Amino acid sequence: MTTEEIVGRFFAAREEGDVSAVEQLLADDVTIWHNFTGRVQTKQENIDTFVMLNELGSFKYMVLERHVTGDSLAQRYEAEVVMKSGEVLNIPVAIFMTVRDGQVVRIHEYLDSTHVVPGAADVSSNSATT
Repeated sequence: MTTEEIVGRFFAAREEGDVSAVEQLLADDVTIWHNFTGRVQTKQENIDTFVMLNELGSFKYMVLERHVTGDSLAQRYEAEVVMKSGEVLNIPVAIFMTVRDGQVVRIHEYLDSTHVVPGAADVSSNSATT
């Protein structure tokens, strides 16, 4: 499978809440970094987070831009999260992934956290003007 096909399967599995498929697509020694924590997650930590997030709601990923070079992928997308409460969050994300031997070995994910916490954008703009 190509890098693009593997990453496509990864995001499809995430949308479907398929923990087993996500586990299979992540290498055991995968490194996963997020800008909002500034630290690297292990495979198991990421799976635990994935399970917890699935309990909060459902996810859909709308790819806005994707560039593949060899085993590396850069993608800009919008994550639509429908919370069980009915609230919908639209989160802009940029992700950089590396694939080797049919598995994801590295993820660097940047998301705009003002779209995650309700009212955060209002607080940010108020503090910028005061």
